[in-house]
Amino acid sequence: IRNCYLFFHKKLQDIDSDTTMNSIIRIRKIWNSFVYDFMLTEITINNLDHAYKIFENINNKGKKLATNNLVKNKLYEIIASNEKSRPKQIEILRDADILWQEMVETLEETNSANANEDKFLKHFLSAFVQPTKRSKVYSTIKEKYKDKTRAFELIEQLSKVSSDYAAIVKPDLADWFKDEDLVDNLKSLNTLGDGAVYPIILLAKSYNFGANNMKSLIRFLTKFFFRCKTICDINYSYIEPLVGDVCSYMRKGKDSTDLNELMDMMTKQWLQYPENDIFKIKFQTKDYSNVLARYPLKEIHNHNMGKKERNTTKIKDNADIEHIMPQTLNSDWVNEIKVSVKAIKKEASIKAEQKKNPKYDLKDITKM
Repeated sequence: IRNCYLFFHKKLQDIDSDTTMNSIIRIRKIWNSFVYDFMLTEITINNLDHAYKIFENINNKGKKLATNNLVKNKLYEIIASNEKSRPKQIEILRDADILWQEMVETLEETNSANANEDKFLKHFLSAFVQPTKRSKVYSTIKEKYKDKTRAFELIEQLSKVSSDYAAIVKPDLADWFKDEDLVDNLKSLNTLGDGAVYPIILLAKSYNFGANNMKSLIRFLTKFFFRCKTICDINYSYIEPLVGDVCSYMRKGKDSTDLNELMDMMTKQWLQYPENDIFKIKFQTKDYSNVLARYPLKEIHNHNMGKKERNTTKIKDNADIEHIMPQTLNSDWVNEIKVSVKAIKKEASIKAEQKKNPKYDLKDITKM
């Protein structure tokens, strides 16, 4: 409600700053809408339990609410349901609401579409409870958290884990061992996808994986996602169950999780994992946008530069990918290339000595 008031307050201020006659007409239209078209229905109840039931019933008959609102309503209902004292109900709901708002604010501060509350709830459940589809978030929480203690503990855990989630979505050196390569891989992962493997990283961060293991895990997950989803277009319906199995494995081992075994689960033991030949073909025929092209170019660049020099010659995140030659060659370009081809052939013949000189195709040269 507060946000609604702030929205209209800002809009009215913007109108008020307009000194023309148009502002008066706009304000009168708003006034008429409130006076003649706007209706309020007051529902008075004497029991908080009834309030939550009415909220849920009205929602079922009207416009669908976001999952996070349904979840919050349900948890608040469970928390307050067994308290007979009205002051005690208000106190415990106030404590729960403070924690919930901390979670919301933490996610909002990232300014990322990947950090909305519904996605966070889904990834949280997949990491710490069980594999959960987005459509099943509310029903899963309703089933798993039926008593007051568990419901409040869930809100506490959501508030705490939200900071780890924010660190994944908007990585900062301070949250990731001051490791630039790790942060760079996380940024690439965020650019490539919408968080399919976030539950694995959430668990690893929760179990305090060391700097080396965390770096290896995130580098592996970035390559995995690039290979399987970005290049080979494997459907999320195959990737999400795998992530669920990995999270289940991690919950058993916790901080003693064997990283090599985890990687084997996602590659050697996963039937959907693309073979090298398939990946190479898909990689060569992929239509790359600026965003998608940056990650493989960075990897190629880093590989060629080596660890010693690559930190001083990094590719910037906002770099644009451009053709080094026109896609359609005019006569001037063709003539220039012919001269270059002759020089290349001459150099090749010297290096090959008595071997047969390779044949060059103009179309191949344009791809170099």
